[in-house]
Amino acid sequence: MKHINYLSVCVLLLLTIACVQKQNSFPKHETINLDQASVIIDDKQAIISTGRITRIYELTSKGLHTIALKNSDGKNITKYSESDTKCDWEISNLSTAHLKSVSSKISNDENFTGEHIQVIFDFEYPLENMLLRYEIWVYPNASGLRSQIKLKRLTNLDEKLNTNNVLDGFTESLEIPIANNTFIKAFGYYNDTQHRNKKETPILKEQILSQADSIIDWSNGLQLQNNNGGIIFVKESHKCVNQQGIATGAFHILNERIKVSGLGATYEDLKDNAFISCWANWIVTYNGNEEAGITALKEFDRQRYPLDKSKDMYIMANTWGSGGRKDVPGSGGDHQKASREAYVMGELEVQSELGIDVQQIDDGWQGVDYNSWTAVDEITTKDDKYKVYPEGWKNVKNSAEKKSIKLGLWAAWKIPLEDLKRNYNEGGFLYYKLDFAVLDTKPKFDGLITKARDFILYTGNKVRINWDVTENEPRIGYYFGREYGNIYLENRKPYFPENVVYTPYLVLRDAWQVAKYVNLNKFQVTVQNKDMINKNLSDAYLHSHAYCFAITMMGSPIFFQQTQFYEQQAIEELKPLIAIYKKHRDKMYDGIVEPIGDIPNNKNWTGFQNHSDTSGFLTIFREINNQEATKALSLSYLNGKVLEITNLLNNQKKKVRVNEKGEIDFEINTPGDFLFYAYKIITTK
Repeated sequence: MKHINYLSVCVLLLLTIACVQKQNSFPKHETINLDQASVIIDDKQAIISTGRITRIYELTSKGLHTIALKNSDGKNITKYSESDTKCDWEISNLSTAHLKSVSSKISNDENFTGEHIQVIFDFEYPLENMLLRYEIWVYPNASGLRSQIKLKRLTNLDEKLNTNNVLDGFTESLEIPIANNTFIKAFGYYNDTQHRNKKETPILKEQILSQADSIIDWSNGLQLQNNNGGIIFVKESHKCVNQQGIATGAFHILNERIKVSGLGATYEDLKDNAFISCWANWIVTYNGNEEAGITALKEFDRQRYPLDKSKDMYIMANTWGSGGRKDVPGSGGDHQKASREAYVMGELEVQSELGIDVQQIDDGWQGVDYNSWTAVDEITTKDDKYKVYPEGWKNVKNSAEKKSIKLGLWAAWKIPLEDLKRNYNEGGFLYYKLDFAVLDTKPKFDGLITKARDFILYTGNKVRINWDVTENEPRIGYYFGREYGNIYLENRKPYFPENVVYTPYLVLRDAWQVAKYVNLNKFQVTVQNKDMINKNLSDAYLHSHAYCFAITMMGSPIFFQQTQFYEQQAIEELKPLIAIYKKHRDKMYDGIVEPIGDIPNNKNWTGFQNHSDTSGFLTIFREINNQEATKALSLSYLNGKVLEITNLLNNQKKKVRVNEKGEIDFEINTPGDFLFYAYKIITTK
C-alpha cells in the first residue's frame, strides 16, 4: 500500500482554507447579453436569465447554490435558507471548492444547437483531486435553462482519497415548496418498439405521484404543477422507461427538495487530460395549467434541438421494410437484396413519381457481413449469386441527381469514421442511420457521439445522422442526440416477423403519445403498403393508402418499404395527398405539434394540432370502429376565437367560432377517414 503524503495534504488543507476565506464573492465578470438573455455577475450573485426564466446563484464553500428561480412573472419558485455549505450538486462527497474561473461567450455549439450564452464556472476540489465544470446554456426568450456538469481528474496528488469506483451523487438540487394542492407527474418513453406493437404496450408511461418522499428511476421528466404554474425537470440522457442506460439515476422528491441523480460515469471514466460530460439537466418554468407546461417544454426542446428545414424537412423511403417470408407468395422481397443497385434504380423511378425526397439504402450494400464498408460488386451465397454495385455508387448517384432525390445510407454503429467519409465523398449521401448500437459504457457512448459529430463537421454540417429506439439495448433514447438527426421510431412491416406487423391505429397511437412530451417532427413515423399487410394480423386492408400516409404528416414520414410494390392505383391515390402535404409542410415545421382527441384505440376520434402564433394545422382521424359521424374536439390556444378553416383536400373554407372550452365540432361521414385542415385566427373575441 502506498503511503499518503501527509505534508502535501496539510499544505492543501491550508490552501483550501485560505481560498475559502478569500472567496466570499465572485470574480469580476463583464455583463453579456444576447437578445432577451443576459448574464450578470457581481460580487455576491450570478444572475442568469433568458428573459423568461431567471436563476440566481450564490457562491458557497461547496460550489454554487440557487437562491432564487423566477418565472416570467418574477415569482420565485424556490425556497431559500442561508448556508455556506449548500450546493446545487452533491458528487461523491466532494468537500471544499475553490472557484478558479468564470467565463461566458455567445455560442451555438458548432451549429448543433440554437444560439445561446454559454456560461462556465470552473471549481477545483483539491482534496478529491477533481476539477468540476458547471456549464449553463442560456437561450434567448427560452422557457428553460440547461445545465451540465463536467469532471476532470487532476494530477497533482499521488493518491486519490476516494477510491470508490461509483461516481454517484446529484447533478441538480433545488428547494421547491410543495403545497397540498401540488400536482406531481412523472413521464417517460419506452424503447424496444419491436416488442411494443400491441394494445397492451403503449410507448409512453405517465404516473401521478403522491407528495410523500419518492424516488422515480424510470422517467425522462418530472412535472410539478400548482394553481399558478409549475416547473418541469428533464434529464438529457438515453434513459428509457425499460432501459436505465449508463448511470442515468433518478428524480428524488425529498423533504421539499427535488434532486436529480445520475452522472453517467464511473471513476474509471475520469481523465486527467480532458473533461468528461455528465448527463445534462433541463429546468423549464411556466405560468398556467399543465398543458401550458408541456408546451413550454416542447418550446425549449425546439431551442435545444432546432429544426433546419433544408436538412430536417423531408419524406424518406427505406429499402428494408418490405421483406417478408420466402414461403409466403406476395409477402415481400428479401431484405438485403432490396438494397442492390437494380432495385434502388427502380425505387428512384417510383419515388420520383410519388414526390419522395430521400431514398435510403439499407443493409446489404456492403455484403452479407459487417466487417467491410465498401459497396460490393457481387454477393455469392450457398443459395444465390447476384450483382450489387458493380460500378460503385456512380449509377445510383447519377440517377438520384437527375430526379432531384437525395440519398441516405444505412450502416452499423461500428463503421469507422474514414469509411463514412469515403462513402459520403463517393456517393453524396446526406442521411445516415447508424444501427445495432449497444451503448452500455461511457467510452462506447462517447465514442459513437464523437464519431457522429466529427463526421457531420467533416461534411460542413451538410448531413444528418438518424438513430433508433427499436431494440432494448441502450442506444440514444428520446432526449439525446437529436441535434445530429431524427429518431427512427419503430420497424413496422407487412408480414414478418409477426411482432412488428403494421397496424394503423398502433402506429397512430405511438405518434400521438410521442407528440405529448417531445416534438414529433424529429421522429420518423412509418408508412406501409396496406395492400401487402397480413390480413390475419392487421386491419390495415380496411384503410386507405391516404390514411396510412396522413398518420405520419405531423411527424417525419418514412416509407419503410419498397415503393415499387405499390399498384398504380395506390400511387395515384397517394400522389395528390403528398403534393398537398409538401405544399404546406414548410409552415407545418414552424409549429408545435400536440395530440388532440382521445388516445387512438381503433374506435376513437383522435389526431394532432400543429400551432404557430395565429395559425396552424389539424389532422383529425375517425378510427375504423368509431360509430360517431360528428365529434367536438378540444383545441389549444383558441378558446373563444373565430377561425377561418380550410379543408386542404378540397380547398373549401369556412368560419368557425371556438367555444369557451376550446371545442369545435368536426364531421367525418365514413369510419377510417381523416381531415387535413389549415386554420388562422380571424378575431380573438
